[in-house]
Amino acid sequence: MFLVLLIYVNNVMVATCPICSYKADKNFEYRYNIKEDIKYLKVLNIHYCQKCDFSFASPMPTEKNLDNYYNNIYRSKGRPHYINLKKFHKTLISPKNLSYLEYIDTFLNLNEIENILDFGAGTGDLGFLLKKINPSIKLYCIENDKKTISILENRGYQNLKSLDNHSIKFDLIISLHCFEHLNSLKIFEKFKLIGKNRSKIFFEVPNCPFNDSFIDRPYDSPHLLFFTKRSLLKIAKDFKLNVINLSFKDIEYNVDFLEMKSSKELYENWHEKNKRKLSIKEFILSLTPKIIRNSYDAVMLSNNLKIQTTLRYKAVELNKRSCIRGILEI
Repeated sequence: MFLVLLIYVNNVMVATCPICSYKADKNFEYRYNIKEDIKYLKVLNIHYCQKCDFSFASPMPTEKNLDNYYNNIYRSKGRPHYINLKKFHKTLISPKNLSYLEYIDTFLNLNEIENILDFGAGTGDLGFLLKKINPSIKLYCIENDKKTISILENRGYQNLKSLDNHSIKFDLIISLHCFEHLNSLKIFEKFKLIGKNRSKIFFEVPNCPFNDSFIDRPYDSPHLLFFTKRSLLKIAKDFKLNVINLSFKDIEYNVDFLEMKSSKELYENWHEKNKRKLSIKEFILSLTPKIIRNSYDAVMLSNNLKIQTTLRYKAVELNKRSCIRGILEI
């Protein structure tokens, strides 16, 4: 569990930082993308540790609620992370996935990788692509989402379900946009136990400097941990991990926040939308022949990719980018 001591000083709730145990008495309102998620995550605040430049939600949701949420709710139909099984494979060769490959190739020799663990794998795009480059790679994952397990199995992954009770040692651990969903930093201790000597951890997380421009973000949920470059350097030092590279990546905040705002407007009341009747516009669209709808989607996707390619996925040392990508060595 994520142990945080909560106390009150002058009627202000104070929580201890999970990195340094410093009193994190600067609080922020926790903002929900989907209103109904408060049933699973409950009423939260965000506490900021000035010493570590690290923020975290408190009080943390229970393990039981989180397991239920990610197993059954997170990718439900009509939500932002729902996967349309008929279309998901078309996004495999995307600018983002290609940038991941380029980044890994800069720092790792794929010919030396035998075992890969994808922690919080989702659909396992990156591992699947790496295995196409080096077919001798063995793919393993930790993924509890019922909607993606079959995809991972078809892509050659073995789902370990737990990091305990196995003897496999990994050359590369992948965790893309997963750490921010956890309620503990102890995952780094487990990674050290299952990694080989000098094995690598490749990760990407949102860049969240709560004392800077990120304060204008539209929502937080379902994230629970909020990283910055300084906090990641502190975490690496505390867990005795060597930092191979840390880079700011992805689009700038002003662009990212516009996308987040659109997402909130679209999904905030998703549960009610699933219950209501179709609007006239939606009804007409449902009657449109599928071939026309698909052609329209293809044109829109092409235009969006052209825009994204000019904005996204470039490594820059600017703290106004929305993600941090890095490689740590065990």
